[in-house]
Amino acid sequence: MFDISIFLNWRGKRWNILKMFSGKLSTNWAWEFNLYATHSWLLLDARLLTRGSHRGFFLMAGVLGYALDFNIYDTRHNDE
Repeated sequence: MFDISIFLNWRGKRWNILKMFSGKLSTNWAWEFNLYATHSWLLLDARLLTRGSHRGFFLMAGVLGYALDFNIYDTRHNDE
């Protein structure tokens, strides 16, 4: 996991989804692409998830209060 964040404290906490796109890759795999309004000057987060609720890949990058994320994940829960 890799994560860097620098927050815009003077703008307050904001985290709004502006656009969402998603689809299925196969029976058990899906993708998502989202655009957010955030409170971060700089945001970079990359994860390869093997535990937790869904396995998959997550990438988020943002600058000057806006961020994009891309996810490819297993739609089944790990406890199944």
